[in-house]
Amino acid sequence: MTQSQGDTSQPQISTFSEFQKSEYEHIAEAHFKAIEAISVFFRYYLLVMALPMPLLAVLYRFSGTGADFEKSAVSLLTLASPFFVVVGIVGFCMMMYIINMKMDVSLYSRVVNSIRKYFYDAHDLDHTNKLLMRQLPQSAYIPSYMDIPFTFVVLAFALFDVLYLGLGEHVFLLSQFRAATSLHDLRFGADQTIELTVLVLSVAAFGAHLVAYFLVVRYREFAYLRSTAIGIDIDGVLNKHREKFCEMAAAKLGKRISPDQIKLLPVHENVKLATSVTRADERQIFNDPNYWIDMPPLDGAAEAIRSIRNSFLLPVHIFTHRPWPDEASVVADAKFRQSWRSAASEMLRRSKAKVCARIWVHIVTAVNYRAAIRYITKYWLRLHGIEFRSLLVERGNENLLYTRGRYENRFNYAKKKRIRFFVEDDWVKALKLSYICDVVFLIDHPYNQSAPDDTTRHASESVIGRLPANVIRVESWSHLKKIVAQLV
Repeated sequence: MTQSQGDTSQPQISTFSEFQKSEYEHIAEAHFKAIEAISVFFRYYLLVMALPMPLLAVLYRFSGTGADFEKSAVSLLTLASPFFVVVGIVGFCMMMYIINMKMDVSLYSRVVNSIRKYFYDAHDLDHTNKLLMRQLPQSAYIPSYMDIPFTFVVLAFALFDVLYLGLGEHVFLLSQFRAATSLHDLRFGADQTIELTVLVLSVAAFGAHLVAYFLVVRYREFAYLRSTAIGIDIDGVLNKHREKFCEMAAAKLGKRISPDQIKLLPVHENVKLATSVTRADERQIFNDPNYWIDMPPLDGAAEAIRSIRNSFLLPVHIFTHRPWPDEASVVADAKFRQSWRSAASEMLRRSKAKVCARIWVHIVTAVNYRAAIRYITKYWLRLHGIEFRSLLVERGNENLLYTRGRYENRFNYAKKKRIRFFVEDDWVKALKLSYICDVVFLIDHPYNQSAPDDTTRHASESVIGRLPANVIRVESWSHLKKIVAQLV
């Protein structure tokens, strides 16, 4: 490392350390406030649980103690029975809120532990002395979300809630189906069928409290803030689209260009090409279905995706923006439509699709020939052994981070499917995805390079801005797979 590099890196490390200290203080403060909030909210819970009894006592006081006392008592209990049930349900909701706060306390503790580890690792003491002076954990997986002492708190919630639910159900069912007129008629054991029903419902409610707690624990441990999928673009990531474009330009247009000359997309914006390519030339190529069905795959992509999918258990979601065929730039005559339908059928034949799939695609493309691009894309992936869980062919609003309406794009889908990794070739989309995904891999191409003298400027000088730290450039799929293995 040169002196100049040391001078620039040291302030960055110092700044990050200061950030960690500030984070430690704020998280620790939030941790103690959350514990205090749990205590306060539990007192509110006990207040709600205790409220019905004083109210009933007051009502009994006003109902009198004469000959009509039992009749009044039965009427009051009948009216109060739905309220008892509501109190039990409210108690369950309050329990869920308190459980969520308890999970936050565990999360804050884990964050504090990880920050503690950062400073212990940064200290220059030998490992033995560090272990001897350390009393608190440094693991980001401690404490466990499953807390045995807190389980007894959940049991207390369950007992209180089930008590009110059972009492409310008992009184309501006896008053409705047995026409109870005295307190003796409301006694336990008055009707075995009703008692059995109440018992079953009470046991189910008790079990629901425990199951809800265990489900929240499981969600927090294995799903909350944990993304478990990988998103992959197609053009430039899974195929050699530059090479195919140059091949089609030579065959269809007689214009010879080199793939390495394409330093900007769309191609017509490359003003330094030896042979100029117009927007009309681009559309002529993209509107030819042979461009899509004969697209060569990128070396090693299928094998790497299969390994990532099987070894790391990451669902694979594929994305591409292909608004073709483009009716605005061609005469959509019968011959043009038929060429796309035939291309879709040819792709299914090459991929050895089932007969029922071929018939279905034939029917769909006969109704709407523009649907052919989706089936061409889907069966191109299968033809080349690229396994995936879902495929999204974007047709509108593909650059907007937030969209509404019928158009879905990779950004909204990445949020919805909790995609952790994304593989892109587009500089701008990689930048936007970095705010959604944990890591974005940018496949190296001439059109997504930084200017050599200024890393904050795109090589084409059309984009300004430094890529975030979680955008990692990779040269190949084998390189990408090695990084994923370190991160998963």
